Amino acid sequence: IGFVLVRLRDAFYVKKMSLNIEKSRAQLRLPLLVVFDLDSCLWTPEMFELRGSPTEPVKGELLQAGEGIVGVKCESGQTVKLFPGALAALQEMLTDPAWKNSKIAAASSSLVPKYSYQCLELLEVFPGKTLKEVFEFHAIGRQGELSSDKRTHFNKLHL
Repeated sequence: IGFVLVRLRDAFYVKKMSLNIEKSRAQLRLPLLVVFDLDSCLWTPEMFELRGSPTEPVKGELLQAGEGIVGVKCESGQTVKLFPGALAALQEMLTDPAWKNSKIAAASSSLVPKYSYQCLELLEVFPGKTLKEVFEFHAIGRQGELSSDKRTHFNKLHL
């Protein structure tokens, strides 16, 4: 079983990915597990850059999916937001039947895992559906068995 670490920073990559899926859907073998890194891959800014805890939900448009929580503001005024391409990829994986056998996970060597978990609990992919609910598995931080080496995180993710 292989892992796919997804780094999508803008919608161009998602559109390109979607077009390729449409062209070869019959031949395509999608991964059983897609793993998203968090800092500077799924969202920005990175957790170590925040000057305070991200706790205040920011409402806005979730692409064409309606209004939901698109950001989480911290005491300093900084706002953590998903990259549009990452949001589009997650929305596609949750709605396109081609992805029905694929699970979604998060692996991050975040220096401030507490902030990462706060963002997972608040940021939405669809109105009312948070990242925490989307990720079936997660390994976040650099403590215990986890280190800055992403392989330690992959060892914690199971199908």
